[in-house]
This record gives sequence, C-alpha cells and structure tokens, in this order.
Amino acid sequence: MTPHRPEKRTHTDVDESTDTYDTVEWLLQHVPNHNGRVGLWGISYAGFYTAAGIIDTHPAIKREMARGSLAKRPGKLGTYWRLRARDTAHKVWEKRLLWKDRSGRIVTTQAAAQDQLSELVRQLSDGPPPAYIGRDRKRVRFVEVANEWLSVSPTTGGTRKSYETILKFQILPNLGGVPVSDLTKIRLQQYVQQSASAPETIRKALFLIRSILEHAVERRLISHNPATKVRGPKVERLQLRVWTADQVTLFLNAFSPETFKWKVLAEVLLFAGLRFGEAIALTPAQVTAETIIVDRAWDSIMRRVKTPKSGKARSVDLHPQLKRDLFTYPEQSSIPRDGLLFPANNGKYLLNSRFLQDIWKPMIERAGVPPIRIHDARHTFVAHLLESGENPVYVKEQAGHYSAGFTLDRYGHLVRSRNRDRSSGVQASLDRAKN
Repeated sequence: MTPHRPEKRTHTDVDESTDTYDTVEWLLQHVPNHNGRVGLWGISYAGFYTAAGIIDTHPAIKREMARGSLAKRPGKLGTYWRLRARDTAHKVWEKRLLWKDRSGRIVTTQAAAQDQLSELVRQLSDGPPPAYIGRDRKRVRFVEVANEWLSVSPTTGGTRKSYETILKFQILPNLGGVPVSDLTKIRLQQYVQQSASAPETIRKALFLIRSILEHAVERRLISHNPATKVRGPKVERLQLRVWTADQVTLFLNAFSPETFKWKVLAEVLLFAGLRFGEAIALTPAQVTAETIIVDRAWDSIMRRVKTPKSGKARSVDLHPQLKRDLFTYPEQSSIPRDGLLFPANNGKYLLNSRFLQDIWKPMIERAGVPPIRIHDARHTFVAHLLESGENPVYVKEQAGHYSAGFTLDRYGHLVRSRNRDRSSGVQASLDRAKN
C-alpha cells in the first residue's frame, strides 16, 4: 500500500490514487461497449484500496462502495479483529473476533477473519439484515431464525395465524432458545416423540421446523437441514361424515318458507360444495345462467375479502334445484347485483358460529338426520359427485382441489365403502331369490 501523495510533481510520484486513475483510463480505452461510467467496490483491504483510489479521482468514476473493513483493536482478553460492514441502507455493522489471547496464542487468523468479513458483507447484501447479523453463527437461536422466516413467509389469514399459534405454544417453548447449530436429527426426533400434542399438531409443527431450518441453510447458518429425515407420528385419517341423498332431502325440507334465505345458503353448501367463506361472500354478479363463479372468499380472521383457498377462481355447475332457488331468492329479496346474497341481519358478513347455532343445528334436529359440521356439506358434495361416476378431474375442478389425486385419496374410500354396501345388498337379494 503506497501512502497518498498530496503533491505530485513528477511521473514517479505515484500512489493508490494514480494507480486507480491509470487503470480506469486503460479500461476506457481498451474495453469495448462501455458507457463511460465506472464504479469501485471492495471489502477489507480491497475496501481500503477503493477509498484510497478516489482521493484524486478519475472523472469517469461515478460511484464507490467500500463495503467492509478489517482492523486490529486491543481488548480485555487480548487483541481483536474488528470487522465492519455496511448494509444496503448504509448502516454500519460491527463484529469482533479474538486474534491473539494474552499469552500471544493466535485464535483467529487473518484469513479466517477475512472469510468472516466476506460472509458478513454477503448477509448484509441479501436485504433487510436480521437481528443476528454480526454474531457468531453458533450462537444464533432457533427463535431468531423462526421470527425472520415468519416475517418473509407469504402466508396470510388463517394459515399464518395457525403457524403463529403452533410456534408460540408448541415449538418455541421447547426449541426457541436452542442455537440452530445444536439442533440435530436425534434431538428433533426426541422432541417429536416426547410431545404430548395430538399427532396432527405434531405433524404441522414438524413441517414448520423443517421450513425454518431450511431458511437457516439458505442463510448459511447451518450446512444442512437436520429435520429433513425426522419421522413424524402416524396420523389416523379422520372418518369423513357425509349425508346420503335422502338425508340431504330431509334436511332441506325442514326449512320453512320464512327461512328460505338460509335454505338457499344450505343448498349452495350441499349442491355446489363451496367453503363457508366462499358462500357468504357470494353476490348476484357471480351467478350466471348455468354456473357460480367462485372468485372471492371472506376471511373471518383477517376480516377482509381474499381469493379462494386454491388461489384462483373456479366455475361450479348449478344443480337444478339450486339453480331454481338461487334465481328466485334474489328477486324476492331485491338484492343489488353487487350486494351480498347471504348477509347477516346487520348487513355484514355472516358469522360461521351464528349460522351454526341459529340455523344449522336446529334444522338438523328438526330433520332428524345425523349431525355433521357445516364443512361436511362440502364433503357430501364431493362424495356424491364421485359416487355418481363423475370423472375425478371434473370433480377436482368443481371442488377447487389442487389435484385429482388428492380428490381420490381424500374421498375415494367413501365411494368404495358405499359400493361395497350396495354389492352386499344385491348379493343378499340374490341369495333370498335362490331360497
């Protein structure tokens, strides 16, 4: 490194500034297709060269950025490397590494400190710096990475709320204070086996842990994801409860003329398979001559209208009974084209709990049919389509599932079970005829 010479009288009076000037001049004359604008960038020693090179700057140099510096500073335990770097907002971040202890033993070499500085600059170049920037990677706790992962996660609404709940009550109390570098496959497997939560909850927690540790790999806090091969608990498939066609008819016949509005909503759930948030967000503008265009849903947690769960709109064919009632009801009620078809009494979006307590449960009792949840109306819709022999791809499109494979895996057993029941009934009839 040549010291700066403020006065240059002969051609032998050179320094870093003149070297930079000559280099830029040579590049401008010999490199084709440039725009005449030059920038300088450097880390540590190269950063010092960058700063020294612009004292008597070439007019083509328009921007310089010395992103990091490395210097020795005394401390209580010995001599330290002081690492400094700037983020994209030009805030200076500092990190200290012990170079020599009091006995003179070298703890961190200059090459290792240089590597740490380069890593610090790389992290600060990735965007908004997380809270753990500048610290030893072995001391970064799981909770810090989890909070950063959650801040950049694209999830919204109920999914995000469930993630936050599982993190707060299931994961962070057990793993939050553990450095991510200390999390091993064995330790995570022990967490899964010792958890007293339901298998489905543990499965969701393991999914979050894998996602967060994958983020830690991308941040180069760990070299690999230890949760990748951790086995989750076996989750028993919940038995779906659906109504037969006769039970659907009994339920709908239980509605009186005064509750026709709620009967039409029940038909939307049972004959079109809409999710409750999609059904209560319906407007007359979404109903065509033959279909319902499902392109919006009400998010009761975030209290806003959003796209359907699948992320895209779908077209649902109208059942004959639903088609008749869905066109009759708006005309009777004088609902504007952009108004809600099924608003609450106060004109706002209907609450699931209110519909359940005031309409759904009382009508089930009046009809004398087996109790099912509101969402089971959607399961009934899909099961009946498959049972009637509809193509799984068509059923998938009507329900808004992401694949026909999911539709068959989720509902196929219902159809097989009913087919077995019918086979048994036919066989019994044949046996009676023989006798």
